[in-house]
Amino acid sequence: MKYILILCLCACFAACANKTESKMTNSSSAQNNSKKEVTQELKRYEFEIIRSFHHDPMAYTQGLFVHDGFLYESTGQRGESSLRKVDKETGKVLQKKELDAKYFGEGISLLNNEIFMLTWTEGKCFVFDLHSFNLKREYSYPGEGWGLTLAKDNSLIMTDGSNYLRYVNPADFSVKNTSAVYYLGSPVNALNEIERVGDLLFANIYTSDVIAVIDLNSHEMKGIIDCSELRKTLKDNPDAEAFNGVAFDETTKTFYITGKYWNTMFEIKVEDLF
Repeated sequence: MKYILILCLCACFAACANKTESKMTNSSSAQNNSKKEVTQELKRYEFEIIRSFHHDPMAYTQGLFVHDGFLYESTGQRGESSLRKVDKETGKVLQKKELDAKYFGEGISLLNNEIFMLTWTEGKCFVFDLHSFNLKREYSYPGEGWGLTLAKDNSLIMTDGSNYLRYVNPADFSVKNTSAVYYLGSPVNALNEIERVGDLLFANIYTSDVIAVIDLNSHEMKGIIDCSELRKTLKDNPDAEAFNGVAFDETTKTFYITGKYWNTMFEIKVEDLF
């Protein structure tokens, strides 16, 4: 199971991982204290919970986006990975494509009626038809795949668990360039599931309940959305794991938020953004 213990900008960016396949980034106490002080200056975007509804508690959510009034979701874990079309009013799974058990599904993005889907350590990006979910082609890439979203120039933005963003050519999945995300000189690590809205990138910070708000012009983090209160509202959900999954609905200007094995999906409206 993919779970990581990462020391990021402050204590709210770190959570104790209790699963296998973990890694650790070490830093001194002095560095930690310095980063905590820096993080106190971060803008914290407030939000309103519009509603909540059922989310499949067996879905290890990796990627999420909204298209034509439906949610599209990818799930992970070998033997459980899938691509799904979900009713965003009820959370009912309307369509599902399972990956071969050797693959660990990761982030997804939509371009020209095709869904691009990453895998974690297998170095494969699968391209599925939006409507039929039939596999059309696949690409290879080095390293790990985590989150995926569409850039303004129709390239794909990809994360790998570090503070780097890869800008990828969707025609052959070659890397056009990379950019590192920082806040006041400190790397913003553990970038996971991502969603671009205009010139902003919203990124789940893995193992935390925080979404980083990143300016794509400067690649600086400009603030955070602390979603820890959403986890507190989960009921009868002892298996709930990492907060993950962020999708923006252009029609309502709201976000859909969930987590791995969460039994609830939330629709929220973030203040001071749009």
